[in-house]
Amino acid sequence: MLFADRLEVWNPGGLPSSLTVEGLRKPHGSVPHNPMLAEPLYQTQYIERMGTGTGDMIRRCREAGLAEPEFRVTDGFTATIWRRPGLSGSVKTSVKTSVKTSVKTADRIIKLMREQPEISLKEIAEKLGKTLRAVELQANALKAEERIGRIGPARGGRWEVLEAKP
Repeated sequence: MLFADRLEVWNPGGLPSSLTVEGLRKPHGSVPHNPMLAEPLYQTQYIERMGTGTGDMIRRCREAGLAEPEFRVTDGFTATIWRRPGLSGSVKTSVKTSVKTSVKTADRIIKLMREQPEISLKEIAEKLGKTLRAVELQANALKAEERIGRIGPARGGRWEVLEAKP
């Protein structure tokens, strides 16, 4: 979420048991939740050295004259990057617009799923004029909020809208 004073990146997972929030500020090894996924990302240079991300974030914030990022574990893991003070109102407007657009998109996805339970995310993206990735992110958020569910496999399955009809 982008706020006027910060950017917050939240992940529903937690830290591996071998890492602490304080430990993220010191050199540490990589502890990927899925090593079979992390290794090819590293090999193809999609990610840099494993285990250096939080240190890089701290260094880059310092270099940019920003406060150090904040890391915390609550109902997941959150990284907060603080923005420079004194931003114009345009940031607030863009955040409000982004949130409104996101809510409208979620409502439109639910409507399509209610009308056509067998519809694919690709078909939804085409109908809404959105990217497949944007629709996947919205669908994942709707699943996490328990507003929709999937019955059966990706191919041949169907969507179930779990919230009451408006």
